[in-house]
Amino acid sequence: MNKQHKIGIVAGAWRPHDALEHIAWIKPPWGSNDYIWLDFPEAIFSDQGLLYLSHVSSLFPTKFPNLPPVAWQDVDTGIQYERTLPNAVSWRGFVGATTSNLVELSLTLTNGSPEPLTTIRLQTCLFMRAHYQLSAYGLSNKFIHTEQGWVDLEAVGSMGEENGRYHFGWRSGPKIADLPVIACQTSSARHIVAFSWRQDTYSLICNPDHPCIHADPAIPDLAPGASYTLQGEIYFANNGLAEIEDRYAQ
Repeated sequence: MNKQHKIGIVAGAWRPHDALEHIAWIKPPWGSNDYIWLDFPEAIFSDQGLLYLSHVSSLFPTKFPNLPPVAWQDVDTGIQYERTLPNAVSWRGFVGATTSNLVELSLTLTNGSPEPLTTIRLQTCLFMRAHYQLSAYGLSNKFIHTEQGWVDLEAVGSMGEENGRYHFGWRSGPKIADLPVIACQTSSARHIVAFSWRQDTYSLICNPDHPCIHADPAIPDLAPGASYTLQGEIYFANNGLAEIEDRYAQ
């Protein structure tokens, strides 16, 4: 029998020299003191360009490169923060453990600017390297679900037909996945961590050399003054990929 431990969530840091980031350290309920890291969000893209990036990159310059730091605040069941950009676009993020195997995520984006905001795509990165059972480089321990069932990401590249609803790629790519979730299996194969934005999931991808998994959501176009709330989750399973499929096929 798998003993269930309490999920831990604390405000963290990845690149402490980058004042822009909002990192949540999340300890899975598997009896280890290791954490996975949620970069929340890593980036916000729109028709107006790259509005936000959690770190400095010469390859991806942002519209607002010199933002001040914003601290997480402790709230019931988790942590949250709120950031406002110079153009009055703002968002509020929440990360909280509500059951013994579930971390709930919410992000509310508000267009406080005088211009419509369209083609809104977010990158949300779940970084595995700090957890010894999830830190394997490569693709064979990371999965998406397709019409053929669960496929590891090493095999996805050879799938050409688009028979799914969700993109495989960085905010684009072929629609291969038919469930809005990406999963990573521990080295012991006993546990799974799954990442999803439910119906707002747009694309699924990973960086095998990082290593991380991404469930990246899309937000509908926002008129001036409009808001939209994303609801996502990180789910820890003890009974393999079948448990994940049962949850997200509903």
